[in-house]
Amino acid sequence: MGIGNVLLGDEGVGVHVIRYLRDCPEPSAKLAIVDGGTLSFNLLPIIETAGSLIVIDAAMIGDEAGAVRCLVGDELDAFLGTSKHTAHEIGLRELFDMARMEDLLPRRRALIGIHPQSVDWGEGL
Repeated sequence: MGIGNVLLGDEGVGVHVIRYLRDCPEPSAKLAIVDGGTLSFNLLPIIETAGSLIVIDAAMIGDEAGAVRCLVGDELDAFLGTSKHTAHEIGLRELFDMARMEDLLPRRRALIGIHPQSVDWGEGL
């Protein structure tokens, strides 16, 4: 699932990655490719029914622009529980907490965070 606002430059990187994956020839039948856009509680059913979940988003990972970091399981939860790192951090954390309360949080979950260069108005990366 890619999340982000494509009107804020690099902030939309998760959605751009998902759009790229949708255009790939022969995507895996076992893989659901989801454009989560700007993240809302409408995504909760997707999270709760996923056996495994990979979220792709711009994330302040403390590195140079374009750097990529994969956070898995408890490391992802700890990342979301600290200071603001993604533009959606509070929403994603709240979605995960809601799924956790229902005991429906995917056991296998990861965030692929891509450090943005610019999150200002603009439609391109």
